[in-house]
Amino acid sequence: MNSNSDVSKFNKVMQKNVSKRNIMIYVICFILLIVVGYGLYLYITKRNKKKSVKIMDFHEITKDFEKKVNMDKIKLPEVEKGDVLGVTFGFKIFIDNMMENENWGKRIDQLKTIINYSPGVFYHPIENYLEFVVDIKDNIQFNAKQAIKYDRPPLQKWLSIIVVFTSTKMTVYSNGEMVVNKKLKNPPIFKSDDIYIGEKNNNMKGKLGPIIFWPYPLDSSEISSATRRL
Repeated sequence: MNSNSDVSKFNKVMQKNVSKRNIMIYVICFILLIVVGYGLYLYITKRNKKKSVKIMDFHEITKDFEKKVNMDKIKLPEVEKGDVLGVTFGFKIFIDNMMENENWGKRIDQLKTIINYSPGVFYHPIENYLEFVVDIKDNIQFNAKQAIKYDRPPLQKWLSIIVVFTSTKMTVYSNGEMVVNKKLKNPPIFKSDDIYIGEKNNNMKGKLGPIIFWPYPLDSSEISSATRRL
């Protein structure tokens, strides 16, 4: 009898311990769900507060084309307030062939301005490459520039270009396909200066726009939808 009683007591104690462990597991899972949910909420609301901005519609590029965009339309990431360091911009571009560019304005053996900013975009007619230039942190006193090329973009064809800058790298997509993925030497610097699109008497020959700016780096899963917006 004592043996059966002891077994019964032991089973009751074990059941209580299991119940306590289950309750603790449920509590921990509940807390984790709250933390993850709140983090997701903050992430979504932070990104929603800083929406993308269309800074230019379609333009046929003429020799004297130049457009100034005031930076008050664009909210840059505020790292000190918890924003992720990085931006994205996208644009559609149609580059005429080199023969057409040979008869166009100033010397064709120099870079033509597409977007003059940090980050900036330029095109070299003879060597046929797009160059992306961004200011980066160098040391306490001075900043430096880093230039990254997208060689031989197709001519006589509309390209939807998405450029993503994070704190460590730059990635370029052309019509949804990754064409450049380069590491930055140091974190990038995004300035609050006005943006200049094109440069009078130093333009490529072609068509440009729209241009859209995102004040955060797009994920790779967002590239397709961003490309469709252009």
